[in-house]
Formats: sequence, structure tokens, C-alpha cells
Amino acid sequence: MIKELIRKFIMILQKIIITLFLIIIYFAGFGLTLVFVLLFKHDVLAGESGNNTAWIDAEGYEPDIIDAARQS
Repeated sequence: MIKELIRKFIMILQKIIITLFLIIIYFAGFGLTLVFVLLFKHDVLAGESGNNTAWIDAEGYEPDIIDAARQS
């Protein structure tokens, strides 16, 4: 009788503790992710604002059907 009550109590306690730990781990994981995002964000590292792109326009390259046919 008492063993059965203790077993049920432990099962309920396990479910509560597991749920709490998973919630804590979930928010801690997103918190760490936010820290890394803020730390490695390009704006933060470069200190620039506005158009933050690493792409530059290619110069001297025009689409040409003859070159495309030759390269394929």
C-alpha cells in the first residue's frame, strides 16, 4: 500500500521535474543563441549601418549567347 503510494508520488514528481528541466533548457538554449547572434551579427562586428552586403557588381561581364553555348 505505502510502496504503491510512494511509487505514484515519485512518478508524478519525475514528470514535474522533467518538464521543468526541459523548459529551463529550452529558454537557456534560446538565450545562448541570442548571445551568439548578437555577438556575431555583422552589424555589431563591422560597426556599419545601412547597406551591409559583401556583394559587389561584376564589371566587364556581359551575357553572351555564344560564350554560354561554348561553356555548356
